[in-house]
Amino acid sequence: MKQITSLREELTASVFAHEVIQRNPYTKWFKRGEANTEQVIDLVVQFSVFSNHFIPLEAKRMVNAATEEAEKEARLAAEQEAVNANKANANAAAPK
Repeated sequence: MKQITSLREELTASVFAHEVIQRNPYTKWFKRGEANTEQVIDLVVQFSVFSNHFIPLEAKRMVNAATEEAEKEARLAAEQEAVNANKANANAAAPK
């Protein structure tokens, strides 16, 4: 049980410390409650599409990697893509 708790704490720390969580103008805007119904619906649809495709795509990238290093590079590339997409979405969606 101690190992599971330690792993959970490690994962929680790494997720909450991630740039997408810490410096995200879109989620800060959303948290302030300024989203209208249309924007909330759009967010739910985008998240649904993302969540339905992300895990299978990541699994394919990792399985098809020839080496452990290639697998790590695939993961890092996916994280960077997520950061870039998040920044673009935040800039487009947040009111000026």
